[in-house]
Amino acid sequence: MASNGPGLALMVRYHVDWPSASDPYFLYNEIENENRWEYYGVQYIGVPYLRVDGTQSINPWSSSDQQSAINSRLLVPSPCTMEVTTENLTSTTVDVTVRLTAEQDMLSSSNRLYVALKHTCYNQLGIHLHPFRDMEPSGSGLTFQIAADSTLEYSTTFTFPSSFEPNDMRIVAFAQYNGTKEVYQSAYADVVAPDINVVINEIMSNNVSYATDPQGEYENWVEIFNPGPDDVNLSGYYLTNDLADPDKWVFPDTLLSVNDYLVVWCDGDIGDAGIHTNFELDQTGGELGIFMPPGLCHSVAVDQVIFPALDADWSYGRVCDGSSMWETSVLPTAGAMNSGCSDEVENLVTLPSGSDLQLFWQPVNWAVSYTIYRHDVFPMDPATADSISTVSDTTYTDIGILSTESNAFYRVTARPY
Repeated sequence: MASNGPGLALMVRYHVDWPSASDPYFLYNEIENENRWEYYGVQYIGVPYLRVDGTQSINPWSSSDQQSAINSRLLVPSPCTMEVTTENLTSTTVDVTVRLTAEQDMLSSSNRLYVALKHTCYNQLGIHLHPFRDMEPSGSGLTFQIAADSTLEYSTTFTFPSSFEPNDMRIVAFAQYNGTKEVYQSAYADVVAPDINVVINEIMSNNVSYATDPQGEYENWVEIFNPGPDDVNLSGYYLTNDLADPDKWVFPDTLLSVNDYLVVWCDGDIGDAGIHTNFELDQTGGELGIFMPPGLCHSVAVDQVIFPALDADWSYGRVCDGSSMWETSVLPTAGAMNSGCSDEVENLVTLPSGSDLQLFWQPVNWAVSYTIYRHDVFPMDPATADSISTVSDTTYTDIGILSTESNAFYRVTARPY
């Protein structure tokens, strides 16, 4: 199943009662396993059986055929995007929310949304990664019809035995057309959400003359940023340049305060003073990921990014610290605020309404929220104590301020989180 991620594919394996009628992954959910292999017209004597995006039947023993089919399907534009989030994890339940946003009309009555719980481990027979466990709302899926630029939100709760290891479970959602069985789009979330909030903020993979490490050498680096709300100790977490090998290098005991930066030198010189990884960055591009300490089978990603080839002394970073938008820049800012972070909003307008004062401003393209500051003197250099609200919209109403204050000066700043 093609997914929102760059070059990513997701897999779910449904089980039959062959070669062993005691396969625990089949017996755990016989009805929905049978529902899915009957949906594809697969008899148990025809397994293993592999379909890519529901449409292409592929030789399950040929990795080249699989890669070719996946690559071809990833080139097909999707009519929608999807997002999966998990929360409120207990020892036996997890709440799941799926958001599907249509980029074009999806009005067929044959559209279905499926939400599956799977393991990432091998099953007890020693074969098959990604075995299916459960599906919501059922093995028949949820029928949906949605117009362009609209969002469908579906929430559910999965229940599982307390013997399951949450670190090794994942939620996979996919939208499928029942007519051709084409999978429009898919997305996933680990059952265990990341327990820290840090991001890969900026990368330099071709450091020729920009900055030196503590040894005076021009080495490549990655910058980690903590947008808050809490200080984070990175001890025991992992950084890797291979997302298939998440525990490649472990952070030492390192406290990263809120709104602070950590520059990690990616040069393989782990014996040098300072923070150095056991891997290097490729100037032709690559991938980076931060991962939680591993479970039995896989590690939960805290943040991950695919970065492009970079010219000498250029960096690839978030437009503003912690934001979702990235760009290449000739103005690197290792250990400091990214160059796109002008957080002051433009065109701030006030409009009296009775005893209230309404504020309006121009949106900032990378902003997730806005903080409003108020002070009784001008000019103002706002401190945290002057903050009166944080909103996600581009308007705010200061209730009753005109009846209580003779002077009120405002500033609004954009936040990437």
